[in-house]
Amino acid sequence: MAITLSNTFADNLLGTGTEGVATQIGGGTLIIYNGTPPAGPNEALSGNTALATFTFSAAGSQGSPSGGTMDISFAATTVTASASGTATFFRIASSAPAALIQGSVGTSGADFNLSSTAISSGDNVTITGTPTISWTTT
Repeated sequence: MAITLSNTFADNLLGTGTEGVATQIGGGTLIIYNGTPPAGPNEALSGNTALATFTFSAAGSQGSPSGGTMDISFAATTVTASASGTATFFRIASSAPAALIQGSVGTSGADFNLSSTAISSGDNVTITGTPTISWTTT
């Protein structure tokens, strides 16, 4: 059985309260890495290279949570790749910076999908559509 959250609780977790996701990620980054992902965001990186870095818009610029889902916004949706490699995972870090969230990268069915996981230094990496963060709700 999967753990599910009520819509109200999920919206509070995503929102702009002191510990809400919108507040924590505001001004932070989403970094795409290559290599074997660590067990989670609390674990140190080991031989991983940052391929591309997106900066989140300020906390007040994130969407309003509804039904356990919130649109997220970036300062720019296209960035220049800083290194070459195959994207395998991402981390979201606060502006502090402290690692908050880690997930998979792929071309479909991943936590963060790209048109291609092959990234070359100097190429543009673009987020298309409207990115969201969601909790499973009932």
